[in-house]
Amino acid sequence: MKLFMALFLLLMAAASLWAAPAEISYQGLLTDASGDPVADGSYSVTFTIYDAATGGSSKWSEIQSVATTAGIFSVQLGAQTPLSDSVFSDSPRFLGIAVGADPEIMPRTMLVAVPWAFRTATVDGAEGGALSGDLEISGQASIGQGHGTSGNAAFVAGENNNAAGFRSVVGGGSGNDALGGNSVVGGGSGNDASGSRSTVGGGHGNTASGDSSVVAGGSRNTASGNHATIAGGQYNEAAGDYSFTAGYADSISSDANHSVLFGIDSDLTQDSTFMVDMPHVRIGNEATGYELPTADGSAGQVLGTDGSGQAGWVNGGGGGGSTFIRWGNSTAPAGASLIYSGFGYAGHYQQTGPVDPIVVQGGDPGDTNAGNRALFALRTDSGLPPCIPEESFVPAAVCYSSTTALTIWGTHTAPAGWDVLYTGYALGSHYTLDNPSGPLCVDCGDFEFVSAPGIGYALLYALQIYHYATGDSDLQDKFIKCAVIKKQ
Repeated sequence: MKLFMALFLLLMAAASLWAAPAEISYQGLLTDASGDPVADGSYSVTFTIYDAATGGSSKWSEIQSVATTAGIFSVQLGAQTPLSDSVFSDSPRFLGIAVGADPEIMPRTMLVAVPWAFRTATVDGAEGGALSGDLEISGQASIGQGHGTSGNAAFVAGENNNAAGFRSVVGGGSGNDALGGNSVVGGGSGNDASGSRSTVGGGHGNTASGDSSVVAGGSRNTASGNHATIAGGQYNEAAGDYSFTAGYADSISSDANHSVLFGIDSDLTQDSTFMVDMPHVRIGNEATGYELPTADGSAGQVLGTDGSGQAGWVNGGGGGGSTFIRWGNSTAPAGASLIYSGFGYAGHYQQTGPVDPIVVQGGDPGDTNAGNRALFALRTDSGLPPCIPEESFVPAAVCYSSTTALTIWGTHTAPAGWDVLYTGYALGSHYTLDNPSGPLCVDCGDFEFVSAPGIGYALLYALQIYHYATGDSDLQDKFIKCAVIKKQ
């Protein structure tokens, strides 16, 4: 039994005109050893595709039961074992046929393409689908519609984009131009990367015209300087070489090479300059950092901090600060820092000795002293303003202010250009006692009460004006206000 002749070999028509077929239509005439058609019936036939006319390797094989009429049969190769494109990855290919247990019929039949199958060399008219595995494209690539792709080895996708530069890329979007060699527009709309090796990441209406310039995104930004960068924002211009800006409407001129600008509608024209033109500039975080001043100080002033997150200009020399004592409280007020704390001491109210009160820090005593010059703890007496407790020791804090600090009497209000550190009332010795102390500005709002019963202390009384100056009659027999203030 042998296959006398193959009548025709066709690629099966598919639903799409140019779609790759999944099966091959094959028709042949089956004869016996005498050359007569075999009797009508079913016969087991093995079909095998090889990579050589003789010998070689099998690339595909299947067994089908074929029905003959006057020896003629028709089959769909691939109906039992699917045909994949890998079977035809190389050429040529040869079809071998064996009937039942008979040897394979020789010679094998060389597989050729029908005329329309030559269109598979292109992808014209393809509609959807999925690609798996590697895809290699030689030359230009254009995905989408309305593109111009004149650059050698260029790539464009999206809509109405133009990749005219050598090895240029437009990754997507609409109306974008990659005109410079090796230039890139990532996406967006109306962007222009015309400089050599320039990049526009996206956004709208951005231009990177300088060589190796970058506009990361935003809207209507222009990086015209070579190696210039605009990180984003709107209406920014970086014309200086190696310049950098971001934000809104900032401009770096062509003379300002190697310069950086952070601002709002700001201009920078100086070379090699780092400029920040913002209403608030902080160093460190919001909790523990500090804010820089927005205007220049006076001649001779230096930059200092108030310890509460605000930096300002202070008088130069000695750091521009000063020390003061907060009587009645062992902590530093807002706007100052603590040096040390303790209790107030002075001479006994009925004895001669040291007059000026001092703050003594406990916990580190010296050697025993048998001398007779004694200090006594300060103690509030009676007849005080209601905010200052009676019969209490006097805690105290030695503090530092970054600007000049001083005590004013007769008011709780700071004059213009000064800030209040704390307010209180004037306390001192009774006018009838031998050892006067004070006056001291004792904190009224935050006095720390520490009970001091009994006698034998350096006593403090509320001071009052007895004989007043002309026009100050309203001060007679009144408690005297006081405030410790610092220069702004």
